[in-house]
Amino acid sequence: MNKKKGGKTAAVIDIGSNILRMQISQLRKGEVFPVDRLEYPVTLGHEVFTSGKISFESLRELSSILRGFSNVMNEYGVDDYRIVATTALREALNKTFITDQLKIQNNMSVSILEDNQEKSLIFSSIFDSLQNVEAIRSGTSLVTHIGTGTIGFSVYSNGTVAFSQNIPLGALKLHDKLGALQNVTDDFYTVISEYVNLIIQHIAITLPEVNPPITNLVITGSATRTIASLCGVPETDGNFILTAKQIKKLFKEIRSLSTEKLSLKYSITEEAAELLYSSLAIYVQLIDFTKAATVFAPRTDLCSTLVRFLLQPKSGVSFQEQMRENTISCARETAKNYSCNRSHAEQVRKFACQIFDKMKKAHGLDQHSKLLLEVASILHDSGYYVNSKQHLSSTFDLIKNMDIYGLTDEETLYIAYVARYTGYETDSLDEGEDLYFLSDEKRLLVSKLTAIFRLADSLDKSQKQKFDSIKVKFEHDRLLITAETDVNPYLEKWAFAQCAVFFKEVFGIMPELLVKSAAVRAI
Repeated sequence: MNKKKGGKTAAVIDIGSNILRMQISQLRKGEVFPVDRLEYPVTLGHEVFTSGKISFESLRELSSILRGFSNVMNEYGVDDYRIVATTALREALNKTFITDQLKIQNNMSVSILEDNQEKSLIFSSIFDSLQNVEAIRSGTSLVTHIGTGTIGFSVYSNGTVAFSQNIPLGALKLHDKLGALQNVTDDFYTVISEYVNLIIQHIAITLPEVNPPITNLVITGSATRTIASLCGVPETDGNFILTAKQIKKLFKEIRSLSTEKLSLKYSITEEAAELLYSSLAIYVQLIDFTKAATVFAPRTDLCSTLVRFLLQPKSGVSFQEQMRENTISCARETAKNYSCNRSHAEQVRKFACQIFDKMKKAHGLDQHSKLLLEVASILHDSGYYVNSKQHLSSTFDLIKNMDIYGLTDEETLYIAYVARYTGYETDSLDEGEDLYFLSDEKRLLVSKLTAIFRLADSLDKSQKQKFDSIKVKFEHDRLLITAETDVNPYLEKWAFAQCAVFFKEVFGIMPELLVKSAAVRAI
């Protein structure tokens, strides 16, 4: 029986570490309404965090659950759906085999979200849910998502992200790592608290120049609803607001209990008890770290966010715009932390964007590639923070290990390559042995971005912003860049000529630079 009534219906399935979820929603008069929600417990996280792999017994169970979900989607007449997976499948050594079998057995394609992709979706939902909270809007917030396998940190200030970092330690993974000690000591909570404190204290959080640096603490995660319920805090407009005293009191009550006793005392499953204990330990350490008196705990839902994108494509566009703004903001704050020359970086970024935009027909790259170019412009001098002798190598090493909001590890690596090959010592990237690990397609992307970036960087080689602006003209296989200045431009002309060789190698076009005297124009 088809239960569909109304407009377009869509579904999103989230293969999590401990729960398989499906959210079905429908578009009615331009608004998204939830239709049904199904959840099924799984043990994928336990398997991956202990053995590194997902067993084929679990695969068969997963396949069976997905068949059931597929039947439900058919009943509701679902028009479109998406399946995503997070930490467990992302970290499984045999994830390729698992996703292949799901495609064969269930005819379902699974998208494995990178950690930064997952967190940017979650954080976007958090920012939206708290946009009307004055304390968040006017202050600086440490926003934390405690997942089952990872924890995401973000500093949110003045409407943008100033810092982003993920650590591979979630509530379930923490329990699996240290849980065995619970049987050999009555002081287990001290062990887990010390371990979490060690991790948190070593996170080099970049903060905007405000005082006090952090005014709010925002925490979300799998155990949010359970913690709020046990603290007796009701939900208000999709958010829970808890005091530090309530959270610490609850942790004090449970910290000496075993998982089994926790389960019995609060009438929750043992799986929920495991997450509760570990999550509370992390909550308490974050409270001590920030000295926060209040914790904002919004309800976040990856499924609801993604299903809205399916039903309202414009919301996906809005998310991309928000993510781009936060990516740039995060990169700028990181560059500031490495004492990069802000004026130079912004000049190079502006020129690189102008060249990129004018050459769309020649490079064939999308707007996301342009974002990578912009981030490379912002961060390309970060290696000088380590040393000036080998600054290009230092820049590469620093950038490739950065967490930049909204970007995957692979995309960050591309940015590192672009910044690494900014020097003029070599006309070609062929001498960069590291690039041989990339596919031809990715090498081509890096080469195109590097060619454009080198040209833009050469136009401010002195880092004195001699050209206030440039005009870029591209037609009939000719790229002409015109600039005006009253000062000596010969260093920039020399650098431009050096970079033009590689640019021609990539695009088959020899760029030209025409420098006019601003004084002559003024006359």
